[in-house]
Amino acid sequence: MGQNKLLNIFSSVQAAVIILLLIITVSGLGTFLPAFDTYHSWWFILLLSLFWANLLLCTLKRLKLWRTKFSSGLTHIGLLVILSGSLVTCIFGEQGFLIVYKGHTQDTFIKKDRQLKELGFKIYLDDFIIEWHNPKSSDTSTQTVKNYKSKITVLEHGREAF
Repeated sequence: MGQNKLLNIFSSVQAAVIILLLIITVSGLGTFLPAFDTYHSWWFILLLSLFWANLLLCTLKRLKLWRTKFSSGLTHIGLLVILSGSLVTCIFGEQGFLIVYKGHTQDTFIKKDRQLKELGFKIYLDDFIIEWHNPKSSDTSTQTVKNYKSKITVLEHGREAF
């Protein structure tokens, strides 16, 4: 099998669909089996990288056609940007927990291995709100949380960054 034929197979829509189905399947497993760290595993990063490469090749291969179908090219480029962000997060991102109380700041988070890591900035918790599904019910057993909302301020060098 020649190099050109392999390139054509890998840059096909069929290859994209197969890779996407694999990504969807393992994402589902990662969602329902949270103890298994799917999104930072080498094989998940490989799947995202394969899809990114496939999409890039499809985009370059069909570039001439997109002069008349600009929106299709723009969609592909947008997906490439989103996938690039996902890959950066998967490779360099860290998971952990941030505990901050209303009216206080925090500049560290707890990593999965229970080590503290500095953020490089501070987070000030202005307000924390819990929205309930049945807020007017006097029976608290029927009240379930609808949404958690946090209003925060990010501080860098003692000044409000955003």
